[in-house]
Amino acid sequence: MAIPQNIDPNKPPYDLYEDLDYKVFWSGWQQQKLDQAEHAVVRNLLPASGFRLIDLGCGYGRLSDCYQGRFQQVVMFDGSLPFLQEARQNSGGLATYIAGDLHHLPFRDASFDNIVMVRVFHHIIDSKAFLSELHHLLIAGGNLVFTYRNKLYLMNILKSLIRTTQDRPFSLEPAGIGTTLISHHPNYIKKYYSNPVLPISDLKA
Repeated sequence: MAIPQNIDPNKPPYDLYEDLDYKVFWSGWQQQKLDQAEHAVVRNLLPASGFRLIDLGCGYGRLSDCYQGRFQQVVMFDGSLPFLQEARQNSGGLATYIAGDLHHLPFRDASFDNIVMVRVFHHIIDSKAFLSELHHLLIAGGNLVFTYRNKLYLMNILKSLIRTTQDRPFSLEPAGIGTTLISHHPNYIKKYYSNPVLPISDLKA
């Protein structure tokens, strides 16, 4: 099970998951292995402790065990109220739960010393502006752990060579604009955010 790849112009962007049982996606063997890998990476990249962490696009709280108990305050942010209700249950009600639109984040600059954003960035249309927003949300020296769909994964390069895809993997311009699976060149991320932490190749939403 996956989210629709085409955007419905009649629905807001944060409505992608509203009628989706996303837990079903993680029930397969391959997805379980991927889930374990993402848990390990996020858990190990975050500092042992900190002041305030936000999980942007937290969903049903899948990664909450990676940071619970390690930070003085945890904010879990998502556009789906049903997901936030599940996140509250999965995290024991020990966080602050905020529903909102990722394109209009209601936080002041330097609000967080840690940001987690996994399987979200490939939905962001104006990625350049959003990377700037993430930079402003963090305090100086803060930690950003996020994933993005990498244009340079091997299968995409092979598809471009045999011309079964219109993607240009070596171009810095994002691919997939107008869909829910936008991919980025690593150098694009480096250009608009100085310290990307967690690039993921061939990300499947």
